[in-house]
Amino acid sequence: MNIFLRNFQVFFVIFFITCLVFCAIRVQAIENTDKDGIPDAGIQISPTKFIWTLEDGEQKTSTVNVKNYSDIAQKIIISVEDFYVGEDGSEPLFFVPDDKHPRKNRDVINWITLPENFVLAPGESKNIDFVVSVPSGQPTNGYYGSIFFEASDLEKNDSIPKSNTMGINYRIGSLVIMSIQGDEPMKIDGELQKFYTTQKVFWTTPAKMKVETINTGNIHYPLFGKIEINKFGKKFHVIELKPQLVYPDIVKNYEEDMEFGIWDFGRYNAHLSMWSQDKTVKFEQDVSFWVIPWKGLLIIIGSVVGLIIIGILFKKYVHIGAKPIRRD
Repeated sequence: MNIFLRNFQVFFVIFFITCLVFCAIRVQAIENTDKDGIPDAGIQISPTKFIWTLEDGEQKTSTVNVKNYSDIAQKIIISVEDFYVGEDGSEPLFFVPDDKHPRKNRDVINWITLPENFVLAPGESKNIDFVVSVPSGQPTNGYYGSIFFEASDLEKNDSIPKSNTMGINYRIGSLVIMSIQGDEPMKIDGELQKFYTTQKVFWTTPAKMKVETINTGNIHYPLFGKIEINKFGKKFHVIELKPQLVYPDIVKNYEEDMEFGIWDFGRYNAHLSMWSQDKTVKFEQDVSFWVIPWKGLLIIIGSVVGLIIIGILFKKYVHIGAKPIRRD
């Protein structure tokens, strides 16, 4: 009994110390987490995106707020570049066009007038005004540029970048996304090219679904959507598609997952619905698939086999109601 109590006490002390260490690590991890989304170093800009509809020849002024969150002064260099969206329809690709660039006709660098470069003290913020002037005679289309703010560390009480140390240079940008109304009307249109699951039968989670759409109009627009998944006619799960800005002639790809458990056997139907903000563009399509979780299936098969074996052994060795054989 004493040995049992002694072993229990040792186990309790080890368990208690382990809990304390775990809690300390957890608290430290929480303290190191960015709670409010505000960086503790570098610069931050707001807003990070402007989406405008402008007339041919129109001029517009707007403001970006730049704040220095580092503990040293930062020199801010302002520049502008064009951008376009690649074939995957996701990340913007920045470029400075020349006369031979295939997207020279989309160049907006000369449309945007920027202020002079400036210095931000630690903790200082500043509103930066810029002007966009749309030249006359632009065809109806989407035009895209980005205003970049490049920061470099400064020595204290100095206005030039460090020369004797390796400073940290980085830049962040605010996208300027413009729909220009020219002589032709704006056309918002699109097509659903594909909606499918990567497999007909899913043995392991998740079930993967893919969507491909294309903007067949001459202007970009936001596209919304959801996938409603039903099982035996009842709603099982709903996947809300993140609103995406789709660009002309660009295929937009979505990949969504549905998690399922080891007992979620069955045939599922996924109903896709997508729409533009003004409901001019609407897509709907269904796809079906099977879920047969192999772990659950293995448990069922093992249980059945186990019951069969128990039944065989029971019949062989256990004789209920049989009279014992007397031997004289």
